[in-house]
Amino acid sequence: MSDNTFPLEVRFTQSARKHRIGRASALYVLATAKPTATTTTSGADAWIYVGADERGRELEVIALEVHPGDGGRPYLLVIHVLPTQLRGDRP
Repeated sequence: MSDNTFPLEVRFTQSARKHRIGRASALYVLATAKPTATTTTSGADAWIYVGADERGRELEVIALEVHPGDGGRPYLLVIHVLPTQLRGDRP
C-alpha cells in the first residue's frame, strides 16, 4: 500500500494490525507526526511516530526503513501500531 503524501511506499506487517487499527489511521500519523529515531528490541534502527489520527486517537507507530538488497525501491515497513492509552507504562 502506498500513500501519495508520503515519499516512500508504506507496507504493513501482519503483526502491525494486532490492535485492529486501520491502515488509513496509521498512514495519517506517519504523514502528520514528527519521527524520532529509535532501536527495536532486536537491535534494528527504526522510527517511532506518536500523534493523533484522523479521529483524534493518539497512536504510536513504529516503522523500519527497508532497502532491498536486490536493488529494489526502498520502502517503509510498519511493524507496530498501538493506541497510546493501551501502553502499560503510563501513570
